Amino acid sequence: MKSPDDLGLPWVDWRPGQRTAIRQVLKSKAKTVVVQAPTGSGKSAVALGVMKLDPRRSLLLTATKGLQDQYSQLAGPWLNDVRGMNNYACLAALDEFRDRYPSKAYAQRVTCDRGLCRVHLQCTLKERGCTYFDAYRNAVGRNWVSTSYAYYFASLLHGRGLGAAARVIGDEGHSLEEQLALATQIRIPAGEVRGNAPRTIAKWRQWAEAELGQVRKVQDARGELEEKLHVKSREERLTAMRRLDDAWAVERTDQGYVFEPIDVRPLAPTLHKNVGQVVLMSATITPATVEALGLGADVEYITLPMRFPIERRPVYLVDGGRIDYRATPETLAWWLTRMDQIFAARADRKGVVHTVSYDRMAHIAGASEHRHRMIICQNSRELPAALAKFRAMNQASGAIFVAPNVATGFDFPYTDCEYQVIAKVPFPNTRSAIAKARVQQVSEYRERATMQTLVQAIGRGMRAADDACETFIVDEHARWFMKPGGVASKYAPSHVLDAVVVTNRLPTPPSRLIDPRVGMER
Repeated sequence: MKSPDDLGLPWVDWRPGQRTAIRQVLKSKAKTVVVQAPTGSGKSAVALGVMKLDPRRSLLLTATKGLQDQYSQLAGPWLNDVRGMNNYACLAALDEFRDRYPSKAYAQRVTCDRGLCRVHLQCTLKERGCTYFDAYRNAVGRNWVSTSYAYYFASLLHGRGLGAAARVIGDEGHSLEEQLALATQIRIPAGEVRGNAPRTIAKWRQWAEAELGQVRKVQDARGELEEKLHVKSREERLTAMRRLDDAWAVERTDQGYVFEPIDVRPLAPTLHKNVGQVVLMSATITPATVEALGLGADVEYITLPMRFPIERRPVYLVDGGRIDYRATPETLAWWLTRMDQIFAARADRKGVVHTVSYDRMAHIAGASEHRHRMIICQNSRELPAALAKFRAMNQASGAIFVAPNVATGFDFPYTDCEYQVIAKVPFPNTRSAIAKARVQQVSEYRERATMQTLVQAIGRGMRAADDACETFIVDEHARWFMKPGGVASKYAPSHVLDAVVVTNRLPTPPSRLIDPRVGMER
């Protein structure tokens, strides 16, 4: 097999297990191939290697824009990137339609999802010269394409799709259930619901039909551009609500109303539409996860080796009390004491606390004896600045980053995080009507969703073989939840369960890390 460098990939040679995994995927005749690739095994190289070594058409799906950007940077121009219309500037707004906008500065902010072609005005750039439609046509006509799950499912469910392919590779494959929910989600802004909101799904469907009739009456009326675009967008949302039946749930949010199918798993086979083979890759996916998704029996499993020594990534289940709505003040005081003991013994290094909710975050940051070391953010908008501040602090500062929303999608390598505390087992929030419906109606949804979030959180601080990170779970619910042989344990990879240590005695901290990124302690 050619080396990554020979294939034009940014690595000199393959890591252990990568060459074998690529060969197995390419040889497999299974309809679905599952690659369990622990953190550090290099699943990005496996995905790109499979694409480059097979001349047939392949599509690569990612869960986030950040991961899509990463693949584009690794692959270079041979991997064709396509995204939703809101990611592309509308050039017509600066050209043939410039007189329809109040200023040039305004027109420069217009993206293709807000372009005038959306309200049936003829645009000469649509056939050639449009940033979005050119990217779409380019993707449909090329062999190697990268996009997001959201765009791929939207194009299949509501559009023309991206064409047939020999293979679809889905990175972060464990999130398929979540990605299907997001792709089918319908949002109705609060301002569009006058008076009392309907109480049942059937009443919501009736409401949508009535509103749709009113929208279509004014659809062709003269009006300002923004009004026309609003009407068009509203028509699309109301039309989508025709799909509502008793298999959907609705919940009220600060912004309005959100509708999602309760069980999205029947939509999972959509992945196989016009596709020869689906490859799902993830550090946390297990056979039980795939079985639960209902992707059929024709499945082949490939596991890459865990490269991180188990003694450098222990997961301690600590006696911090059972943390839920029934926790007494005495239980919460002991829970906080346990965390403070961990913080006190590690004042010479940085750590991260995963709180699950902003309420728990506020409680910890307000009552901990080590609150002066803590960096928090009050909402997701403050997160980038708070993270930047934390990362910039040196190792000896003993800074502690406390947040409910960094359990997935964020990395804290080396001295950025030498220990982490998972303050609460992240069970689905059943104050959410949609989550509650899924817990009640979808088999083992609670166990599956919780374990996936938990495993993702455990992996945040351990990113390389020479890295090291202690993980402490101070919610005693973890002891029964992660018990070997329990219902939930089948949704956790063995390399995570093997690292679990149940203890009532906090361990002595290991020696501080030397950060190889700077060649000295920070």
